[in-house]
Amino acid sequence: MTVLSVRANNAPSDGSARRRFGGRERVDCMERRVIKVELLPHERAAILRANFYVGDEVQDQLEAHASSSNVETIIFSGADVYLLAGDLNHAIVKRGCRDEDIINLCDRFDYINDTSDGSLDRWY
Repeated sequence: MTVLSVRANNAPSDGSARRRFGGRERVDCMERRVIKVELLPHERAAILRANFYVGDEVQDQLEAHASSSNVETIIFSGADVYLLAGDLNHAIVKRGCRDEDIINLCDRFDYINDTSDGSLDRWY
């Protein structure tokens, strides 16, 4: 008989980190999820201007496309999307940011985090 200890957050301590979503159990793979996000020039500039934390790979991509006037696809990990959505929300709610680009990005990254769909066609 195997006994699993349970941590305070009720996650099994056997390393499986399972959650319940919609009646289905799945292994949380946020770190391995790859999301292609199409960003407009002013959206890329807003992320760089506000100096939000994003992973080194994302930062390098944003800087490489900083001068481009085209829509560019930036590859984010699921964790980067999740953390950026939280940082954008925090900037608005806790720090009182009223930058229209940041407010729109906050809504968009919440949507991307929920759906893993970073295309502009679905958003606009």
